[in-house]
Amino acid sequence: MPKYETHLVFNILSFAILSYLVLKFNVLEIINLAIIFVGFLFGTVYITPDLDTKSKPYNKAPQLWYIYRVLMPHRGNSHEISGIFVRLFYLLIIILGIAVMIGGLDILYTIYGYATLIQPIYYLMLILGIIIGNFLHIFLDWIT
Repeated sequence: MPKYETHLVFNILSFAILSYLVLKFNVLEIINLAIIFVGFLFGTVYITPDLDTKSKPYNKAPQLWYIYRVLMPHRGNSHEISGIFVRLFYLLIIILGIAVMIGGLDILYTIYGYATLIQPIYYLMLILGIIIGNFLHIFLDWIT
């Protein structure tokens, strides 16, 4: 199993190649590629399949990911494509839970109001970036 640094280098080099091809063939606008890149970095550095172990990404916020690590066996669902959505849903529940504890239920209306100001395509691009980062991680685990 590759180390965290190996995953990081592999993912960034792979994304650089993909970005070059996307720009060369004019597949996406630069803003969309930039949003995908933000999601990709987030998915590569923070929301990795290795959050089910005491890995470097886990150790960046162990209090946040402790329950996830306890519930998800290593190399189980977390190392499948569906694991990406489990991690995103888990993170969303934690963030909304903290927001409600701080600001009460009314804060959900405020968050929703701000969230609707952003075009839905940008959310999809962000999630696509996270998926790409996680897919490359799983792919490298699979080939090594």
